[in-house]
Amino acid sequence: MRRVVLCSLVAAMLLTPSAGAVATAHHSFAMYAMNEDVVIRGTVTRFRWVNPHSVLSIIPAARDGEDQATWNIELSSPGNLTRTGWTRRSLNVDDQVEVTLHPLRNGDPGGACVSVTVMATGQMLECLAGNAIRAGERPNLP
Repeated sequence: MRRVVLCSLVAAMLLTPSAGAVATAHHSFAMYAMNEDVVIRGTVTRFRWVNPHSVLSIIPAARDGEDQATWNIELSSPGNLTRTGWTRRSLNVDDQVEVTLHPLRNGDPGGACVSVTVMATGQMLECLAGNAIRAGERPNLP
């Protein structure tokens, strides 16, 4: 039975090449400047603990009275984040945070998270952005 299921899955992937492309594209970080780090401080407006990637939205602290755009920051999956100490309650709306991220290449407000520091407690949480996601996805085998 296992062989039939495995052969069926392999055949389906071979007959629908776009399925493999979708899975590969899902983990692309080409839109982020992975060689740049940006640090922003702001207020959490939303924290979505969802697959395939959690998302953090923050509004940076206002500068010189100007309105600040909301930054949407991509994190790893809840499973990967859990392995580094995160929980679904690690961040809450109105928390003050400092986020280190790899910015979007097009200059829009957003990026791939590197780490988040909760200002009230000083707790620093790793986000597993980019290549670190690959390392974080490896199961903890003996």
